[in-house]
Amino acid sequence: MTAAPSSSSALSLAAERERILEALCRAAADGAQVDLAGFEDEAGRLCIAAGAVPAAEREAAAAALGKLIAALDRLRTELLRQHERTGNATREAGRRAARAYGTSTGGPG
Repeated sequence: MTAAPSSSSALSLAAERERILEALCRAAADGAQVDLAGFEDEAGRLCIAAGAVPAAEREAAAAALGKLIAALDRLRTELLRQHERTGNATREAGRRAARAYGTSTGGPG
């Protein structure tokens, strides 16, 4: 069993995760696939650490968590854009193939 995280670790965890999310967002914007494996566990550790924040540090912790949530929102938006771009490209490739082979794609759009 690991020791409970300190309040300062909650702030550093949030700041580090925010940097990681921003890097993932840039990668997604560039068209790269991003791997979110392990983020659920990281979120759990962050929640445990946030629960250990003393009253005097809660305002700073709330600000750090707010930045982290904003980074998550930006990543979500970028992943949705990426998904839409990929879906549009896939549909267009299907249409081109259907025209080339003289068939109907049978799909929407």
